[in-house]
Amino acid sequence: MSTFITHTFNSDLDITLTSPAGTVVTITTDNGSSFDNVFNGTLWDDDADPGNPAPFAAATAAANNVVTDRLYSNLVTATPLVPEEALSAFYGENPNGTWTLTIDDDLGGDTGTLNSWSLQVTTCSNTPTCVPPSSLAISSITATSAVASWSCPGCTGTFVLEYGPAGFTPGTGATAGVGGTVINPATSPQAISGLSGSTNYQVYVRQNCSGFFSGNSNVVGFNTLPANDLCANAIPLSCGGAPVTGTTVGATIDAVGTCGTALGTAGGVWYTIVGAGTNITVSTCTGTTFDTKLGVFTGACGAFTCVAGNDDACGLQSSVTFSTTLGTTYYILVTGFGTATGPFTLTYTCAPPINDNCASALPITCGGSVTGQTLTATADAAAGTCVTPLNTAPGVWYSFVGNGSFVTATTCNAATTFDTKLGVFTGTCAAPVCLTGNDDDPTCGFAFRSTVSFCAAPGVTYRVFVTGFSTATGVFQLNLSCTPPMSVNAGSDVTICQGTSTVIGGAPTATGGNPPYTYLWSPSGSLDDATSPNPTASPNVTTVYGVLVTDACGGTVSDLVTVNVTPYPGNNDCVNATPASAGVPINFTTECATTDGPDEPGLCNSFGDTNVQSDIWYKYYSGSSGDVTVSLCGSAYDTKIAIYEGDVCPTAASAVACADDDCGLQSEVTFNARCNTWYLIRIGGYLGYTGDGVMNITPAPVYDATATQVSESSCSGVPDGSAAVTVIGGTAPYTYLWDNGETAQTATALSPGSHTVTVTDANGCFVVTAALITQPSIIFCFADATDVTCNGANDGTATASAFGGTPPYTFNWTGGYTGSFVSGLAPGVYTLTVADANGCICTQTVTVSEPPVFDIVSGGNINEGDNGTFYNLFEVTIAGGSIPYDFDWNNSGYVTYSIVYDVVDTDGNGTPDTPGVTVSVVYADNATFSFTVNDGNDCAGGEGFSFSNNTGGNPILDINSWTVGPDNGFGTGSINVNASGGVPCPGYNYQWEGPSSYSGIFPNSPNLSGLPYGWYICTVTDCDSPQQSTIGWFWVPKETRGRGKLAEGEAITAYPNPAKEQTTIEFSLDQTTQVTLAVYSLDGKLVATLYKGMAQGGELYTIPFTTAHLPGGVYTATLTAENGVVQQHKLSVIH
Repeated sequence: MSTFITHTFNSDLDITLTSPAGTVVTITTDNGSSFDNVFNGTLWDDDADPGNPAPFAAATAAANNVVTDRLYSNLVTATPLVPEEALSAFYGENPNGTWTLTIDDDLGGDTGTLNSWSLQVTTCSNTPTCVPPSSLAISSITATSAVASWSCPGCTGTFVLEYGPAGFTPGTGATAGVGGTVINPATSPQAISGLSGSTNYQVYVRQNCSGFFSGNSNVVGFNTLPANDLCANAIPLSCGGAPVTGTTVGATIDAVGTCGTALGTAGGVWYTIVGAGTNITVSTCTGTTFDTKLGVFTGACGAFTCVAGNDDACGLQSSVTFSTTLGTTYYILVTGFGTATGPFTLTYTCAPPINDNCASALPITCGGSVTGQTLTATADAAAGTCVTPLNTAPGVWYSFVGNGSFVTATTCNAATTFDTKLGVFTGTCAAPVCLTGNDDDPTCGFAFRSTVSFCAAPGVTYRVFVTGFSTATGVFQLNLSCTPPMSVNAGSDVTICQGTSTVIGGAPTATGGNPPYTYLWSPSGSLDDATSPNPTASPNVTTVYGVLVTDACGGTVSDLVTVNVTPYPGNNDCVNATPASAGVPINFTTECATTDGPDEPGLCNSFGDTNVQSDIWYKYYSGSSGDVTVSLCGSAYDTKIAIYEGDVCPTAASAVACADDDCGLQSEVTFNARCNTWYLIRIGGYLGYTGDGVMNITPAPVYDATATQVSESSCSGVPDGSAAVTVIGGTAPYTYLWDNGETAQTATALSPGSHTVTVTDANGCFVVTAALITQPSIIFCFADATDVTCNGANDGTATASAFGGTPPYTFNWTGGYTGSFVSGLAPGVYTLTVADANGCICTQTVTVSEPPVFDIVSGGNINEGDNGTFYNLFEVTIAGGSIPYDFDWNNSGYVTYSIVYDVVDTDGNGTPDTPGVTVSVVYADNATFSFTVNDGNDCAGGEGFSFSNNTGGNPILDINSWTVGPDNGFGTGSINVNASGGVPCPGYNYQWEGPSSYSGIFPNSPNLSGLPYGWYICTVTDCDSPQQSTIGWFWVPKETRGRGKLAEGEAITAYPNPAKEQTTIEFSLDQTTQVTLAVYSLDGKLVATLYKGMAQGGELYTIPFTTAHLPGGVYTATLTAENGVVQQHKLSVIH
């Protein structure tokens, strides 16, 4: 195709070519320039390849094969160009018919001419076989898009896809005005976009085989989803809108779960509505034919919060009412019960605001800001016209209680969305009274907003009506501001001096409210202007002033201020001088004082100021003569002071002293005062300064005398004390008179006690004083002695002490001893004499004693195994010396001892006479003991007395084993002993003793037989030097049939148990065997062996055992048989 075009188009030339079959090909869009002859003689050809880029701009010369959005200027030659869409789109069509070239200036306003154009159409030869596609299918259907896919095995061409509303004719692009949309070329799968929701579409596809086209594929129809199928595509509704119709057919299921009812079972569609702050009702009750459900949510798609839901509110249809927040978006889901779908009609109504009528006006206060809406409000005819018509559009009401401030209500802000009007009314809702109104505030930066201002009387209710211009409605923000409430400040309370003035009122006196203000003060008699905000007050007495302030709105406030009038000081005049005392601070003030004293050009001239101005007066009585100091140091202002003698007010200069600056700016004066004289003190200020101060008066020295002791009496009660008197003040010379008649300043013959003295000065003034004469305390002395350590020794001591009297002391003893401690004294009586520094004496007597002679009274073995003890007892008695005694013990085996201190018999007359000790030792046969004893002072010398049961150097002689055979009643007993230790001879000597029932002669042998039962004593001696001996006591038991006191099953027993002096031990065995019966202490030491020998089975053996000398405690009687049987029995000993 070629074109010849001239035009004035401005870069916006669009050219298309339409075939008789309706195929449209875009040649170029938005190309050209504001020059003539553009596209003048231009050839358009798919195969164009311009060899000369000169006609094109340099920047685009390299890519001109396809013409898209280019800028061409004066293309006046036949320059081949590639069209924007390929002309090959016409391949395969019937060329016969009308071809249409369309040239468009899409912006408008320009002109041009199509001079000529030509079209060359060639019939194709050798038409290739072109296979139509198959298996056309539609998927991924949404409200606005779908995806077409097909198959075409072996196909090598491209594909053309055409779709359109149901009823269009595929392949034509247009049928009966219903045209299709062509996608060329298209690839499978192919996205189809730009669809309308809830619409039935048809689609087909064909293959383009290099300009030759196949037949159409199968035609496929499909329905798009509803436009609002997805939450993100929800259709917005608005309060006051008409009902909407829709369908859920083809809609997808939304996974919103349960909201009032289960909502995730059927397809659904979405709507939104913005809350107006009132209740909204949505319903499918009218015009809906299927079983519906409704759900209402806030939040965002995919993150919903359930508000309300409903299933069957009206038959099978639904209705739900929910409250809303102004400005919040609510999502409405329309779905079905189970899987039900279908068309529906959705109605929605918004309740009017709470404050839709005057009676329901919402309160608003100063500084308040409320957001509201008139979208769902109704018009209010009662509003009528208030400066501007207010009854044409819906409106809402607010109320405000006045507080006396100037109030401004406005919708002038960005949050207000429509053309507003405001009206303000007083009165009642039934009979409102217009106060003010406004349509458009010319000062507001936002167009068509409103502002009203008015005076709000305290306690009055004002109603503000918000409406719209004409019928306008919308959302608004109403701001209410108030000037601060009017306040008044009458000023701070002030204090002035009598006869002066002050300005009252605040700075400023009135604020807030609505200026200007008017003022009225009262009482007005002492004011210069009672209508001034700050009048001058000149009261004579303290006065309370009140001010009433009225602003432009008629509001009033009031306040009070007190002007305190300070009268002249009480001692302002000399005739009213206040008595003053010395020694205490006197606080004063000269505030409001006047001057009534004379000018003092002489003494009181200070820097040209010769007077004591603004003065007050005191009078002072001096009882003594001498210097008096009056000080104002520490006062709070610049002082002056003058002194006048006498108590008559001066009329001319007569001051005796005057001062100005002595301690900084304060004054201090010292003057010589006469005794018993009045003085006037005049206090003022330099150049008339006044203030608070303090006065201190230091009087003349006091005339007085003091008597003191010089020396006390030498000894208690002696009249040789002395005292002297000292005088201060007064006038010398002085005379003295003591109460004992002495007339000197010092008295020397005073007895202990108080003594007075009278001192008289040269002027006859006298004072009386007293002195106390003390005396030393009575001397006391004490003496104590320690006895000599041993009988006949000379090592006694004596100790002395003293108190009282007059130290130091001397100590003298009979026998020529001196000092508070003496030693080396023999037994006897000693006298102590103590003398103090004044020779006062005290005496005491002490006695030095000696202890009895330390010696052994008696001692030795009392027995060895005597009479059934089976152990040994040693006892010794010692007397004299110093008790307690020191003992040193060395024991082995079972040894126990007791030490008992008591008075013992030393002369054998049977009467105890000397303190001493009895030592008792209990020991077993195989045990040894030794001990030494001395008194507390070692009076026995060396290591003291020694005792032991082993006196030699050889081993101790002892009977270390034996056996006893019992007597069967016919003298059949036997004893066999075995001795060891000592020094054999060789062998040992044995001496026996037995019971009276034994009539035989005892041999010198360790073995005896043919013995009747009873006790037998064996004394064994050796050849040691000195000779050792040991004694054994053996009991030959008598065999007795029966168990005696043995309990059944018991082999050994003792009775009595516990035992004090003696017990009896019995044992019996079932079989004849060798046995040993012994007694042990609890620590396992052997105390005594009672029996060792053969015991016949079934016989009872009885053995007495003495416990008198054993220490109290628990012991064990142990029976040991040769066959290993051991029987034990506990034995308790008590004393």
